Amino acid sequence: HADSFGGLTIASDLETRAGHIACAGIAWNELQAICIPFMCVEDKTGYWSEHEEIQIIQMLRRLLTHPGVKVIGQNYLYDAQYIALYWHMLSTCWRDTMYTHWVCWPGTPKGLAYLSSLYCAYHRFWKDEGKEWVAKMEEEILWNYNCIDCVKTFESNKVIGDIAQQLGLEAQVQDQMDDFPLLLDMMMRGVKQDLVA
Repeated sequence: HADSFGGLTIASDLETRAGHIACAGIAWNELQAICIPFMCVEDKTGYWSEHEEIQIIQMLRRLLTHPGVKVIGQNYLYDAQYIALYWHMLSTCWRDTMYTHWVCWPGTPKGLAYLSSLYCAYHRFWKDEGKEWVAKMEEEILWNYNCIDCVKTFESNKVIGDIAQQLGLEAQVQDQMDDFPLLLDMMMRGVKQDLVA
């Protein structure tokens, strides 16, 4: 039931392939995540039946747009644009770990692997395992990669949020997050180009 989502904190992450959503991951703590596949090389029609996929997307809509759910992402504007384009919803984003890290430590690397090396209790580099999907790769590798991204984002957020507070930068982080809906709108609208000139 949608009302049971209130007070929930999750990390959300998409993997994309050929300009489409390949799978969606959600972590609810630093050890547990689920990956929901949508594309599957074994079945060209997709992983789910049309009816099942509609039900899953409707549940994701309730979760990702619920005002009581704190959605965490890493460079979540990328994910949010796909969510808006293909699922026709505007996902909320309570905190973006990339933005928060950069408010605290401007000019440093901001990729999730770097954040994991700083903020996670156990770090092992995993980014070569699934970031660039190729046809010969088993789908489970991408799905596992998606879950790792989710739990690393969740755990990084816990630490970087405390650091922002200790440095007295919470207002600056909030300023960045307040711009999220505006930036997403600009991304979806695009920029006019003069192709004649």
